[in-house]
Amino acid sequence: MNIVIVDDSKLMRYFLEDLVGNIETNKKHDIISFSNGKEAFDYISLGKDIDIVLTDVKMPVMDGLTLLHKIRESSLYRNTPVIVVTSSNVTINDVILDNYTYLLKKPYNPEVLKKLIKAAVK
Repeated sequence: MNIVIVDDSKLMRYFLEDLVGNIETNKKHDIISFSNGKEAFDYISLGKDIDIVLTDVKMPVMDGLTLLHKIRESSLYRNTPVIVVTSSNVTINDVILDNYTYLLKKPYNPEVLKKLIKAAVK
Protein backbone atom coordinates (compact mmCIF):
# COMPACT_ATOMS: atom_id res chain seq x y z
CA MET A 1 0.00 0.00 0.00
CA ASN A 2 1.50 3.35 -1.07
CA ILE A 3 0.65 6.05 1.43
CA VAL A 4 1.38 9.78 1.36
CA ILE A 5 1.32 11.62 4.70
CA VAL A 6 1.28 15.43 4.72
CA ASP A 7 1.63 17.39 7.96
CA ASP A 8 3.83 20.32 8.98
CA SER A 9 4.35 18.78 12.42
CA LYS A 10 7.29 16.39 12.39
CA LEU A 11 5.92 14.70 15.51
CA MET A 12 2.54 14.11 13.84
CA ARG A 13 4.24 12.73 10.71
CA TYR A 14 6.19 10.24 12.86
CA PHE A 15 3.04 9.28 14.75
CA LEU A 16 1.08 8.70 11.52
CA GLU A 17 3.95 6.80 9.90
CA ASP A 18 4.08 4.47 12.92
CA LEU A 19 0.32 4.09 13.09
CA VAL A 20 -0.12 3.44 9.38
CA GLY A 21 2.90 1.16 9.26
CA ASN A 22 1.23 -1.11 11.81
CA ILE A 23 -2.01 -1.58 9.91
CA GLU A 24 -2.39 -5.23 9.03
CA THR A 25 -3.00 -5.71 5.33
CA ASN A 26 -1.82 -8.19 2.76
CA LYS A 27 0.23 -5.46 1.06
CA LYS A 28 3.65 -4.07 1.89
CA HIS A 29 3.46 -0.49 3.18
CA ASP A 30 5.44 2.22 1.41
CA ILE A 31 5.01 5.46 3.32
CA ILE A 32 6.36 8.83 2.23
CA SER A 33 5.85 12.00 4.24
CA PHE A 34 5.92 15.69 3.41
CA SER A 35 5.75 18.86 5.50
CA ASN A 36 3.40 20.77 3.18
CA GLY A 37 0.96 20.29 0.33
CA LYS A 38 3.30 21.63 -2.36
CA GLU A 39 5.99 19.05 -1.61
CA ALA A 40 3.35 16.31 -1.63
CA PHE A 41 1.73 17.46 -4.86
CA ASP A 42 5.11 17.83 -6.58
CA TYR A 43 5.77 14.18 -5.69
CA ILE A 44 2.28 13.02 -6.66
CA SER A 45 2.58 14.90 -9.98
CA LEU A 46 5.42 12.59 -10.96
CA GLY A 47 2.77 9.94 -11.65
CA LYS A 48 3.51 7.87 -8.57
CA ASP A 49 1.28 4.96 -7.63
CA ILE A 50 -0.63 6.30 -4.61
CA ASP A 51 -3.24 4.30 -2.70
CA ILE A 52 -4.20 6.93 -0.11
CA VAL A 53 -3.27 10.44 1.09
CA LEU A 54 -3.52 11.59 4.71
CA THR A 55 -3.26 15.36 5.02
CA ASP A 56 -3.47 18.02 7.67
CA VAL A 57 -5.25 21.25 6.75
CA LYS A 58 -3.21 24.11 8.21
CA MET A 59 0.29 24.02 6.73
CA PRO A 60 2.70 26.54 5.23
CA VAL A 61 3.31 26.90 1.47
CA MET A 62 0.21 24.89 0.43
CA ASP A 63 -2.54 23.88 2.83
CA GLY A 64 -4.33 20.56 2.85
CA LEU A 65 -7.54 21.82 1.26
CA THR A 66 -5.61 23.24 -1.70
CA LEU A 67 -3.81 19.90 -2.00
CA LEU A 68 -7.16 18.11 -1.92
CA HIS A 69 -8.53 20.33 -4.72
CA LYS A 70 -5.42 19.75 -6.85
CA ILE A 71 -5.69 15.99 -6.37
CA ARG A 72 -9.36 16.05 -7.36
CA GLU A 73 -8.54 18.12 -10.47
CA SER A 74 -6.04 15.48 -11.61
CA SER A 75 -7.48 12.82 -13.89
CA LEU A 76 -4.91 10.32 -12.60
CA TYR A 77 -5.67 10.83 -8.89
CA ARG A 78 -9.29 12.00 -8.93
CA ASN A 79 -10.45 8.78 -7.23
CA THR A 80 -7.55 8.42 -4.80
CA PRO A 81 -8.84 8.30 -1.22
CA VAL A 82 -7.87 11.36 0.83
CA ILE A 83 -8.28 11.57 4.59
CA VAL A 84 -8.23 15.15 5.88
CA VAL A 85 -7.03 15.03 9.49
CA THR A 86 -7.34 18.34 11.31
CA SER A 87 -7.76 20.13 14.60
CA SER A 88 -8.91 23.31 12.87
CA ASN A 89 -12.50 24.44 12.46
CA VAL A 90 -12.83 22.79 9.06
CA THR A 91 -16.26 21.29 8.48
CA ILE A 92 -17.44 18.67 6.07
CA ASN A 93 -18.77 21.53 3.93
CA ASP A 94 -15.20 22.82 3.51
CA VAL A 95 -13.96 19.63 1.89
CA ILE A 96 -15.03 18.18 -1.42
CA LEU A 97 -17.88 15.80 -0.79
CA ASP A 98 -17.33 12.68 -2.85
CA ASN A 99 -16.90 8.98 -2.30
CA TYR A 100 -13.15 9.34 -1.85
CA THR A 101 -12.77 12.13 0.74
CA TYR A 102 -12.95 11.66 4.48
CA LEU A 103 -12.72 14.18 7.33
CA LEU A 104 -11.31 13.16 10.71
CA LYS A 105 -11.12 15.67 13.57
CA LYS A 106 -8.24 15.71 16.07
CA PRO A 107 -8.06 14.39 18.66
CA TYR A 108 -9.18 11.06 17.25
CA ASN A 109 -8.99 7.45 18.26
CA PRO A 110 -6.08 5.83 16.36
CA GLU A 111 -8.17 2.70 15.86
CA VAL A 112 -10.81 4.78 14.07
CA LEU A 113 -8.15 6.10 11.67
CA LYS A 114 -6.88 2.56 11.01
CA LYS A 115 -10.40 1.36 10.21
CA LEU A 116 -11.00 4.37 7.97
CA ILE A 117 -7.78 3.70 6.04
CA LYS A 118 -8.64 0.03 5.57
CA ALA A 119 -12.14 0.91 4.36
CA ALA A 120 -10.86 3.63 2.02
CA VAL A 121 -8.34 1.44 0.20
CA LYS A 122 -10.60 -1.57 -0.36
